[in-house]
Amino acid sequence: MSTRGHGRSEIGHSPLTYEQKADDAIAVLNSVGEKSAQIIGFSDGAYTAYEIAALYPERVEKIVAIGAGTLQKNFFPDKMSLEDLKKFDAEFIAEQKKIRPEPERWQEFCDKYIKFWHEMAIGEETFSRIKCPVLLIVGDEDDHTPVIKFASVRNSQGVAFRFYRQLRIDGGGDFSVYKFFAEKFDSKQKS
Repeated sequence: MSTRGHGRSEIGHSPLTYEQKADDAIAVLNSVGEKSAQIIGFSDGAYTAYEIAALYPERVEKIVAIGAGTLQKNFFPDKMSLEDLKKFDAEFIAEQKKIRPEPERWQEFCDKYIKFWHEMAIGEETFSRIKCPVLLIVGDEDDHTPVIKFASVRNSQGVAFRFYRQLRIDGGGDFSVYKFFAEKFDSKQKS
């Protein structure tokens, strides 16, 4: 599922919130007749999964969250232009313009989206509302997903989040090694 303004989804006209994204996801689940789901989300999709689990705990069995840890307000800049995005990945932008239902509104979306991210804060208050198991996958270069920050995070049922950490091997091409940290954190929680 692509949230508003992503992929083939329309942008809409209301302010962006994670509550809105969660409500949209539940509408999709309802439309296909699913009572609950296991959710995999990357970045913004993972933050959306957290909100779905917090607002609709009976609808979420598990979450796999990739690259979505704590965020401090003002972590992201307050402006983002489509031209800057083109400099970063022109091929992706060209492809997205072809599939978006409202390509003429993309800069408007960028303005709303970066304001939303700039003002967002994610921390213990968010994670304490989640009742389902969460597997958090973070990478060495995820500057806003520090594993140490999560060492003491527990969800509302007292279960510690589980972690995988992706380690990049220089010279190894696209090869990555995953190291399981859950036992280490679980043993700390028991003592």
